Amino acid sequence: MEYLLLGLLMQDSLSIYELRNIIGTQFSMFYSSSTGSIQAAIKKLMNMGAIQIGSTDTSGRKRKKYSITDIGRKYFSEWVNSEIFAEGNKSLSLLKFYFMEYSDPASRKDRIANHLAYLKNSYEEMLEKYTHLIGNDSIFVGKNKFKYLTLKFGIDSTKHQIDWFENVLKEITLED
Repeated sequence: MEYLLLGLLMQDSLSIYELRNIIGTQFSMFYSSSTGSIQAAIKKLMNMGAIQIGSTDTSGRKRKKYSITDIGRKYFSEWVNSEIFAEGNKSLSLLKFYFMEYSDPASRKDRIANHLAYLKNSYEEMLEKYTHLIGNDSIFVGKNKFKYLTLKFGIDSTKHQIDWFENVLKEITLED
């Protein structure tokens, strides 16, 4: 979460409310946009000296806006310039699936089907965003190219997961 916040703060000073909205709309396939997780990451970044608080007056209300410091830029730069797969491919949902033999057999298929429905919904949402973006030729150039390609990755990997879980359901059904 810290790197996501720093990346967003590289672009602009933002309040927690603004951060949560951006994460919820643009990064939901990577991160939860809960206020608690954002506040915990902000606290950690503040303690590191990576971000600072500045207040801004909006419509008579003072709202805390956070901005990145030189320490934060350096920290973010080191991370963004490191190997892409240094963190590995971690998935708690796949870990849960790995240990499914210890779960309630009567509800396994339902839980897999529910996860499949979630994946299909996410896929449709990303596909809708992608369809909207491909009409805009400027998305393929400059800095925006990587945002577009990340969305494309999400679509392709989600489609793969849908296919995989559909096959799993077929295999489980055949065993019954």
